[in-house]
Amino acid sequence: MATAAAPDVVWRILTDVTRVHEWSHECRRVRWLDGATRGGVGVRFRVCRSVATGRSGISFPPNRIAVQRSLPISGGWQNLPRRPS
Repeated sequence: MATAAAPDVVWRILTDVTRVHEWSHECRRVRWLDGATRGGVGVRFRVCRSVATGRSGISFPPNRIAVQRSLPISGGWQNLPRRPS
């Protein structure tokens, strides 16, 4: 895939986790946690997702994810343990 967009513009779009629902059929919603408004090492966000199965769907418990590293070529994510109910 090729684009005329500058690399920093592409990187900014790809690292905006609140836009993942635009290209993922499972992701319903993503929101930043702890007052964050953009990605960076240590930043946390919450992901809500579901999968359609025939006439109904399966919803999964939200995941809290923390950014482990942030590099223009690859990124790392870590699922944080769920809080007890």
